[in-house]
Amino acid sequence: MSSGHIKDVVLSCNQSINQMQLVAELLLLSSDLRPVRSEALTGFHDSFPNCKELVMTRTRGLFVIAGRLHELLYCISTARWFDVNRCVHEMCELVISLTETCAHAAYLLALTYPNCYPAEPGIVDLYTAKRTAIDIGICAQHLKQASREQLTPPILVQICSTVNKNLGQLTETCKTASSRAVLMQDQEQFKMCVKSSTTSGGCFLTSIKRFKQQPTEQHRTRCVSFCDSLAAVVSASVNYASEDQFIGHPARISSEAFQSKMAVLGACMSIVSSCIQLCKVVKELAYNISNQAQMDRIAMCIQAISRASSQLADAFLQHQHQAAGDDNAIANGYNS
Repeated sequence: MSSGHIKDVVLSCNQSINQMQLVAELLLLSSDLRPVRSEALTGFHDSFPNCKELVMTRTRGLFVIAGRLHELLYCISTARWFDVNRCVHEMCELVISLTETCAHAAYLLALTYPNCYPAEPGIVDLYTAKRTAIDIGICAQHLKQASREQLTPPILVQICSTVNKNLGQLTETCKTASSRAVLMQDQEQFKMCVKSSTTSGGCFLTSIKRFKQQPTEQHRTRCVSFCDSLAAVVSASVNYASEDQFIGHPARISSEAFQSKMAVLGACMSIVSSCIQLCKVVKELAYNISNQAQMDRIAMCIQAISRASSQLADAFLQHQHQAAGDDNAIANGYNS
């Protein structure tokens, strides 16, 4: 395999590992229990049965992608490493969607137990704000790790699209918070967060345009510098927006509901960990496709994904009777 293919696969695996870990830490390892606001959950926020079915559908899809990755690596040729790269990206996106869905399903499941109370919304949605910092940070990492040759026009378009999308989300979050904040100082601070992130974003996007026109190492370094600056500004804005006084209060649940929540989140974490291990195997095979020990680990990772998926289904089935109540009592997942 050419050095270019090695670099592409390693870069994709590193980014996917980082993104899956950060989202899992945010949603699965937090002691707080809140509803998840995400495009991946459109139309499923209010119904535990529907949300549970969406989880099962995504675990099946993940198993299919892992199997396809297995097949590709067993009959690999240089021309097909592009397909491996694409498979890694698809797996990462599906794992993140699954993590979001499991976290929200665990929240809805907990609320089916007696004496449990929904989360109280604040002026900022915690997950929405944190994800902007994660995704822009991933873009900064991509620019740092990629060589000049790897920053092709499609990759640059993807990076710019991700930055624009997340800057738009952060701007909306801060504008909404500014309009709803009680103290004038907080209103002004949120407005300044919008200005600073918009200005930093403009500097970064201008540097990308210059690199497209003349892709020199100097201009690549300039892109990295402005993206680092943007990531720092976004991180500071998100840290401010995530302060306790702005994010409301998590759900209050019983010990029994807590156990159900942990069963779901623990099984999901096992799936995420198995997919992270699978990415690490792919990265090792990019350096040496004839490494039989690593090749054998692929099947082990897929078996681990299958076992964890079964555990997740069992966790839902075990507590299904608790979900037979009226889902409509949970209005958008928040306490009204």
